[in-house]
Amino acid sequence: MKISYVKPLVKEVLENCPETRDDDNKLLFTVWETEKPNLKYYSYNKFKDMVISGELSHFESIRRNRQTLQNKYPCLQGKRYNIRHTKEVAETEKELGYIRTPIDAPGMKP
Repeated sequence: MKISYVKPLVKEVLENCPETRDDDNKLLFTVWETEKPNLKYYSYNKFKDMVISGELSHFESIRRNRQTLQNKYPCLQGKRYNIRHTKEVAETEKELGYIRTPIDAPGMKP
């Protein structure tokens, strides 16, 4: 599949299927099922041939487009984004030895 085709398709899926915003596997198969509506009826060998030949969008293109779109359009971020982001920031602050103080909160002081 052409890359220019994948981005709008991923955006459409993210807009219409919120459950795909937090789960790349769900996103991947939803995109593939959009490209090939009867995908579930294909044999394993036919499916494998479609992936190898490029009839289905490459999984990495789907993932990268999801990342790009979610950075550009925060409304397409999943429910777990803020939870993950907050946790990662807290872990990084702890690892670096930063502490939050009432004076400069929400800033950090080494």
